[in-house]
Amino acid sequence: MALTPLQRLRVCLAALLLLVGAGTLGYVLLEGWSPLEALYMTVITLSTVGFREVRPLDASGMGFTIGLIGTGVGVMAYAASTLARLIIEGELVGVLGRRRMQRSIDALCDHFIICGYGRMGKVVARELAAAGMPLVVVDAAPDRVAEAEARGHLCIRGDATSEEVLERAGIVRARGLLSCVGSDADNLYITLTARGLNPQLFIIARTASEEAERKLRWAGANRTVSPHLLGGMRMAQAILQPHLVDFIEVTTARQSAELQMEEVEVRPGSWLAGRTVREANLRGEFGLLIITVKRPDGTMIINPPPEARLEEGDLLIVIGEREALERLERTLQAPSGTSR
Repeated sequence: MALTPLQRLRVCLAALLLLVGAGTLGYVLLEGWSPLEALYMTVITLSTVGFREVRPLDASGMGFTIGLIGTGVGVMAYAASTLARLIIEGELVGVLGRRRMQRSIDALCDHFIICGYGRMGKVVARELAAAGMPLVVVDAAPDRVAEAEARGHLCIRGDATSEEVLERAGIVRARGLLSCVGSDADNLYITLTARGLNPQLFIIARTASEEAERKLRWAGANRTVSPHLLGGMRMAQAILQPHLVDFIEVTTARQSAELQMEEVEVRPGSWLAGRTVREANLRGEFGLLIITVKRPDGTMIINPPPEARLEEGDLLIVIGEREALERLERTLQAPSGTSR
């Protein structure tokens, strides 16, 4: 397999270090010089500076110096041409850029990893980025990685089924992983690998069949998504209940300025905790409507009655205008005890 220019440069540098060591040892053994004198002579010989010898050389020393010069000049010329090629072709800039990107990824915490930047992965990345969520894209295709980078995403080029690649993406610090590659087998393997590396990770996997969906659940996926099933159902509903579909599109589109549905968590110490729906009065205070309450045990109360009591850990699905939702979120993030 042919070496890349960067690999060739590393080989040249290794050969140069080996020459310095061999030259130093040679002068010590042949001329009886001290290690410092031998190293000095080796350096000025390989660099072709032309300073005088440390001491006069005998015949064996002269022959050794001739061989050292010939070998060293060849290695130096090859290293220089390789470095020039790296610079001209932009590979050095690419290497430095990837290192900077890796440092940025290493600084992330509670981020999302998107495996696969195909049609589905692009939509997922776009929506998460629009919501201000930190994310890392993992894909093995150079053109897809380049496109993701052009869109401002942090990226890693590599096979998402590899533990090493997922570790570079910061999976132990990640909040969630979305496996969007086209193969059910790859999604299954990614799920297994991710679950083994981070047992607390929230995993959503793409699937194309019911059988694969069951296996993905067994492998550790928290959710599975079938684009074909969802797309078919959406098309059918667009025919059967077009106005309902319009309403769902309006309330789930992040760019909508009219209505939106959002998840609101009742955090410990929140002023919502312990109050009934009537006492919380989100409709009167913010113009928001609670349509579902999901308890920590998974129980869901759809269209909760006014006397339903909100508890810490509950997840509220509320609907209303974007500005009102943002105002509620700011209120909930205020220090405990702060007045509304």
